[in-house]
Amino acid sequence: MRKSIAKNTKNVWLEQFPLFFPDQNSLTTATDTDLVWLSIQTQVLGISSYSAVRLLDKVIPPDFFYDAKYINSILLDELIRNSKDWTTKDYDTYE
Repeated sequence: MRKSIAKNTKNVWLEQFPLFFPDQNSLTTATDTDLVWLSIQTQVLGISSYSAVRLLDKVIPPDFFYDAKYINSILLDELIRNSKDWTTKDYDTYE
């Protein structure tokens, strides 16, 4: 990935990953961790390259990071149930 970014003369990476690399500066400052996270999103999780985002909290809601080891699990359950990020949705058909 790093070699491909270095050869990015036609801004292919900026067009292919618009949310992950919104500008040239974000492309040149990408760390190895950023590139691994991009690879995980697109290759492992199957997220579209156009939807891949740089920050983990944009993919996994922040409520997920609430550490249940040190708190009462009832509080965690309440937090998730009251979160707008963890709501259920009913569908007429499933794809």
